[in-house]
Formats: sequence, structure tokens, C-alpha cells
Amino acid sequence: MHFDMVRYAEIVMGFGPQDTVTVFFKWNKSLKQIISAYIIDTKDLIQFLKMSPLEGVTEYQEFQRLLAEDLKEGNAHGWQIKSDWPGEYKHDFQMRVSLRPHESGNPNHLLRGDGKYIGVQPQQFLDYLLNPENLPGLLEWEDVEDLPDGYIKYCRVKAPCMKARDHVWKYTIDKRDDGSIFVTIRTCQYKRYDRSQLCRGWMRCRF
Repeated sequence: MHFDMVRYAEIVMGFGPQDTVTVFFKWNKSLKQIISAYIIDTKDLIQFLKMSPLEGVTEYQEFQRLLAEDLKEGNAHGWQIKSDWPGEYKHDFQMRVSLRPHESGNPNHLLRGDGKYIGVQPQQFLDYLLNPENLPGLLEWEDVEDLPDGYIKYCRVKAPCMKARDHVWKYTIDKRDDGSIFVTIRTCQYKRYDRSQLCRGWMRCRF
């Protein structure tokens, strides 16, 4: 079944058509006919995919909750370390990569990357995130809009073995009292871009 995550996100954010249903037809190639049809209230689908706004929880609090989850073997959340700490720094950096199933059953797993840096300040890492030259496979980039707490950026990216895709990302930047900087990057819709041309996936990253 195809999930139109951008359309669901538009509904959650309030500017997409409300009170809709999602219809899925299951096609049998050998019989050349539809063998079943499903009609689902889109609100129920959004809730199942856990795309609803976090009730009573900020993005930072959700980030802290996920960060506190144990990664040890046999942990309760199903985390699996795919690439452990290498043990040695390369260019003053090393990283550990882990995956776990999403609570909603979404086939796209949660990806966690823990990084260690030598001599890097929070503002330097923010500058790195905002520099388009650091985005692999970048074909196009546009600074769309400056926001009070961040930016909206457009990019066209060509990942290995995939077609080029268009994205509009919203960067929300929280400079905290302790000197740290918390950044959320998530897919958004923008009036200047035809949604039919945009990548039909939904992304949320926290740093």
C-alpha cells in the first residue's frame, strides 16, 4: 500500500483538505481485476502512523526520550547497532549508527546516529547543517524563507541508484540557555512549489 506522507503532513499542519478518506485498491495482475478495496478515514491513518502533533510534548522532550533509550543487546525497544564506534577518531570525528522498528509499524525504521567530535562547538555544527555543500548528491539549492526560529530551504538531491528528488525542508533552531543548540529538520509544503513535483516521503530529523 502506498502512503502519501506529504498529503498526510499537510492535513496535520492544517492547510491540506480536511475530513478525507484514503482509498486503496488491491490489483491482481493474473486475474486483471481488483480483488479488494479499502476505505480508511485519513485521520485514523494519520494516528496509526503516529504523525499527529506530539500532545503535551515538545520536539526537544521527544528527542531526549529517544536519546535515553538503551542500545545494549536485548534492549526493550529493539535497537540494533549497525555500525559501532570505530574506536579511533578520523578527522576528529567518529560515529555509531543504530536502527529500531517504528512504534506504528511503519516499515521505515528509526535511524539514530551518535557522533563524537573533537574541538567542535554547537554553532559550528549548525553552520555545517546549513551549508548546502555538505549535502551529498545536491543538484539544486534555494534559500526560500527566513523564519523567526529558523529557515525554509528547497533542494533537489540525487541519491545513489535513485532518481533526483525535490524537497522543501523547514529548519527549526532552538538555541538553549546551556549553550547547546537543538535543531529539527522536517518536510514541509510551500506555496511556491507544486506538491506533485516534491518527494512524496516525510522526513523528521533531530540534532
